[in-house]
Amino acid sequence: MTIPSQSARFFRILLVLDPTSTHDRHIIQGASSYFKDISPHWDMRIFCPEGESAHYSKLDPLTNVRDMRKWKPDGIIICCRTMAFSKIYGKIGVPIVAVEEKGLGFKLPSTIPSFSVDNHSMVRTVVAEFIDRGLLSIGYCGIPDSRMTRWSRIREEEFVRYAREKSIKCSVFQSFPSEVTSEVKQKKNLLRWLGQLEKPVGVMACYDIRALQVLYACHELELSVPDDVAIIGSGNDKMLCELSVPSLSSLDQSGREIGRLAARTLYKMMSGINVDPAKTVVAHGGIVIRQSSDIWKIDDEDVRLAMQYIRHHACRGINVSNVVAAVNLSRSSLEPRFCRVIGHSIHTEIKKTQIRQVRHLLTTGKMTLEQIAGQTGFPHVQHMAALFRQHTKMNPTDYRNKNLKNE
Repeated sequence: MTIPSQSARFFRILLVLDPTSTHDRHIIQGASSYFKDISPHWDMRIFCPEGESAHYSKLDPLTNVRDMRKWKPDGIIICCRTMAFSKIYGKIGVPIVAVEEKGLGFKLPSTIPSFSVDNHSMVRTVVAEFIDRGLLSIGYCGIPDSRMTRWSRIREEEFVRYAREKSIKCSVFQSFPSEVTSEVKQKKNLLRWLGQLEKPVGVMACYDIRALQVLYACHELELSVPDDVAIIGSGNDKMLCELSVPSLSSLDQSGREIGRLAARTLYKMMSGINVDPAKTVVAHGGIVIRQSSDIWKIDDEDVRLAMQYIRHHACRGINVSNVVAAVNLSRSSLEPRFCRVIGHSIHTEIKKTQIRQVRHLLTTGKMTLEQIAGQTGFPHVQHMAALFRQHTKMNPTDYRNKNLKNE
């Protein structure tokens, strides 16, 4: 059904979300992008309830339900994990769309549509990634369980269940609330847990900040990341992921897509169109592979050395002969073993590694295509662009524009 044009009307949208949360911020960006694309006549405000983000709650003059009524919003997008949900629902008679309702301990009224990320699929994707990398030992690092962090426990339970299905050795870090265990003791417990894991091991962290804590603990234990411990976070907070050394792999939770879908549904409701109050689970956006999980568990020592050499030197313009020389074998001896273990040729692996770095540079910083080609071992931009299209079905400029738009 076509949404009626109301371009002359000025809409007020209340976003009851926590802008200090990476996932909520992505939802806000998705919703804002949708509204601004269809009309310039919008006033969007973020209401972050006191206690969830003190800085934002003090900045916003909408501090309670009475203030919200005075502001007279036309529609609300609200995260159900917030305590404000029970206070707002039923007290402000405007359309409401919920996000991240699933598994958060709130019973959502059947009349309210909601959109949430697929926690089960996310976990299975990460476990499958570790298995594909040849790891036979994996671990999950969550946060203390509470009504507000039920999502972490859901991921932990699915992680253990799927690891058992795949007959993979699995360990879970048992953390406790800060009021029960001091931060110093929790850090000691994390160090002890990481030290006892069978190496090499793949660790999934419930979100990116937790992943960074795991990474820093590995540094303290002098464990190599990713060779001893491969780490994948969740949320894809690009600032945090790119800040760390090595850079942090993370799973994209499709926050922007959730925000866009929620905004589209809310706009229909505000326009008088009946919508299906469905509980929609949105597919995740896949793992953004960075250095922290770029590992291959390989029993063949020569193939392992070849992969290590490619990882460190592919963007210097190396070829198959360089790899063969580094391993000190003939090509006729190394190539068949490499193909059998990795599944493709040495040449293909070099190019795949180069393209991964091209993707990374296209979406970080403002390097020109010529500079990126030089940084990734391609003699000409045309050669880089042709290979990039072959691997991604997009040209580099379109790939950059698409991903920068989603920032």
